[in-house]
Amino acid sequence: HTTSLVQAFQEIVVSPGDCVIAFGETGDSMFFVVKGQCDVYSEKGALLASKKAGDYFGEIALIFPEQPRMAWVIAKTFCVLARLDKASFEGIFGTNPDRKAVMIGQAKKMPRMQALFSKQSVMKATEEIE
Repeated sequence: HTTSLVQAFQEIVVSPGDCVIAFGETGDSMFFVVKGQCDVYSEKGALLASKKAGDYFGEIALIFPEQPRMAWVIAKTFCVLARLDKASFEGIFGTNPDRKAVMIGQAKKMPRMQALFSKQSVMKATEEIE
């Protein structure tokens, strides 16, 4: 799977100030920072994190395809990013549901995701009542 994963990446280059992820959009890919720095901002523009070489962002789009983007990601410097899209992700992990389940389980443990899962549980319960 590792070879398939590496081959699935698309290299992109962005300039300082370029918007890599827009808050609220429906995402179809995640990104790994190969070189440079991207800053992550809240909906209202507060700096949440800085992503540097070796970091990644946007992974929620691959696990929960209908979830809108939860932050803005803007290139702070010239960056080389490795993009993994949903189709490639599904092609690699779709044949191995156990591995995908492990990834979803890991995502559920992330503090920023616990609120999302709680919200989805409430929404699902509400739909069942209606």
